[in-house]
Amino acid sequence: TSSAGCSSTETVTVNVDPLPVLSITPAQVICNGDSVALLVNGASSYSWEPDTSLSTTSGSAAIAKPGVTTTYTVTGTNTTGCSSSASVTITVNPLPILTVSPSQNICLNESLNLNASGASTYNWSPAAGLSASTGTSVIASPSVTTTYTIVGTTVAGCSGVEQLTLTVDSLPQVTVSQDTSICNGASATLASGGANSYQWSPAASLSSASDSIVSATPITMTVYTVTGTGLNGCTLSTSVQVDVRPLPNLQTTPA
Repeated sequence: TSSAGCSSTETVTVNVDPLPVLSITPAQVICNGDSVALLVNGASSYSWEPDTSLSTTSGSAAIAKPGVTTTYTVTGTNTTGCSSSASVTITVNPLPILTVSPSQNICLNESLNLNASGASTYNWSPAAGLSASTGTSVIASPSVTTTYTIVGTTVAGCSGVEQLTLTVDSLPQVTVSQDTSICNGASATLASGGANSYQWSPAASLSSASDSIVSATPITMTVYTVTGTGLNGCTLSTSVQVDVRPLPNLQTTPA
């Protein structure tokens, strides 16, 4: 309408372009250290945030490796320049912190109880020389030095790994005199070798219970056992039998 009161009409059309409808990867649960692919469609170009722990901040696909639970937001823009956003939350479960028996030395033929804690289930390997390959506690009887790997898994399905080594020490090569025979009242020399220290039993009728060479004066047949201990603390026992022959029972004719 002009100042003179005259009027005319014109029409303008406003076109409303639709926003893009984004379809994004659903929320997921992962273990710390795992990666997950984030996928989106429904637009022409995309922008992701936050940019930390993402392989890229643009494109319809990004690889996320968050260290903590994170919500990612993607903004999609269509060919007309209209934008919309969508979000997805990646929940990060922690890995178990495993505690296992310490590495240590054992002697050959010994067994040792091994324990693990910090998870819900456990898998032990190698299985050779173990009483079981699963469980919180197993008995190990290795014949050679062995490193065991323990995989512990939480109720959420996340796993951690620890190792322990059992070093198997050799036994002393203890030798001893062969079975011997003496006359009643005589002594037998018993000698042992191959170890660092020795312990004889029974100690009665022996000149010493801890020497490598001892003198035995039994009055009846006796089995002596000597236990030799090596420098590594490992022991081995062996035995020797001493037979006692009776003296002749002499009779004389009176003069």
